[in-house]
Amino acid sequence: MQNHDELMLRTQRIDPRAPYPVVHQAVRIALYDEYAARSFYARVIEAFGERPPFANILRSEGQHVAALLGLCERFGIPRPLDPFA
Repeated sequence: MQNHDELMLRTQRIDPRAPYPVVHQAVRIALYDEYAARSFYARVIEAFGERPPFANILRSEGQHVAALLGLCERFGIPRPLDPFA
């Protein structure tokens, strides 16, 4: 299953004419980007082991995802699906 706004998420371009608020688009883009970063560093660790700085960065990406999920919850922003899981 894909996100309804997959193109926007991948290109990281906000569309002021979209039927949903610009702030929702910005948070969804940020969260999607954090999903991608978290996945990238998880793959690096799978390939090379849990070494600094990659293990630290992976933890940070998890914190970023958690913070953005909190914003989604607080402001009623639909969370994008994580296609990188």
